[in-house]
Amino acid sequence: MISVIHAEIWSNDWTELNALTQAYSSCVRFAYNRFKKDGMKFNDVRNACKARYKMLNTRQISDAVLFGQSLNTRFKTQKVIFGGKKAWNDLKNGNITKEQWKAIRDNWIYSRGDKTKSGNPNIRIVGDNLRITIGNHKWINYKLFVPKKFKKKLGEFL
Repeated sequence: MISVIHAEIWSNDWTELNALTQAYSSCVRFAYNRFKKDGMKFNDVRNACKARYKMLNTRQISDAVLFGQSLNTRFKTQKVIFGGKKAWNDLKNGNITKEQWKAIRDNWIYSRGDKTKSGNPNIRIVGDNLRITIGNHKWINYKLFVPKKFKKKLGEFL
């Protein structure tokens, strides 16, 4: 069962998180293209991503490659538009700028948990903060706001 808990993070400086999400989404696109165009195997794609995306740690790279591989498998015969077809059409029609489109395309990250690592080593809730791993052994904290209606559910998950 999948459950969604809506929350917000707050910060005065988004520089590091923006750089992380941009590198991550670029890595997903790069991995997807290695599977789609070059027909590479998982470990070869992961090694190519490690050499290219030094900002990401090993687990983030593996998550990005896994995501790129799943997109290739799911949409084998279809064209994938990163950022969404609506945003792409808005860009083509002049309704949004290239910077706005890039923000939509790059403003996400996927990180999976692991029971053997007590959850997710890259994104964790610590008190009232969301701790995000940037690179290797460096973390940034963002103030986390969870609405009252989701706090009980979040407590059950944690």
